[in-house]
Amino acid sequence: GGGGGFTPPAMNGKKLNGLVTLWDWYATFARLAGEDPTDLVAEEAGLPAIDSIDVWDYLSGAVDYSPRREMPVGAPSGWHDVWGGVKLNTSVVGIIYDDRNHTTGTGGLWKLLVNGESMAIWQGPKYPNATSAAGFGELGLSPEAIFEDCNEGCLYKLDEDPHEISDIADQYPDLLAELQAKSQAYNETVFSPDRGTAQTIACDAAQGPWANFWGPFLNSDGSIMFETTSEGHEVLHLPPVV
Repeated sequence: GGGGGFTPPAMNGKKLNGLVTLWDWYATFARLAGEDPTDLVAEEAGLPAIDSIDVWDYLSGAVDYSPRREMPVGAPSGWHDVWGGVKLNTSVVGIIYDDRNHTTGTGGLWKLLVNGESMAIWQGPKYPNATSAAGFGELGLSPEAIFEDCNEGCLYKLDEDPHEISDIADQYPDLLAELQAKSQAYNETVFSPDRGTAQTIACDAAQGPWANFWGPFLNSDGSIMFETTSEGHEVLHLPPVV
């Protein structure tokens, strides 16, 4: 594209493959706006510092490597919890770690996963690509009910195995232990607010009245838009017009 704004013309059309997270844009945009991203209120309350990293030097071509070298992976805290389980707890269950050296050709882009990982499936190039909505595998399960039991750790080398097919944890015991320690360290400050109890109304609406498409499931006043009768019929509830 033609670029514009802050982006240097020399970076137009370039592809970068270093780690950048969604939350890194906060510190990056703050820098471009001339603002300090520090959360002083949280700091005074004794909370951990923000984990957003300014990646502008990397995006602008001033440095060759992203300052983001690792990224925690959050998921439900239970062994086979789906969508956070009953209590909707969140914990760090893995980490993506980048120690690639483009000069020497050493290192790699690594991913550690622990515990039971939901949605352990591989899709086709186009999805959905089935003749029915029966599900996956011999039991016809929904993806979130299919787990890969990584126990203490599955390790993948994403730069060579982007589809996470080969677990090579047994080949790199030292790296496995290092990433396990990093992942556990993130858990000491993970933020998991009280989100109430797990609800299925969004999925119920998608699989019912919206015929396997995502659609509205709550009214503007917070009431449930659809209700399934004992006969299996979907009844639409709309709030009174004020």
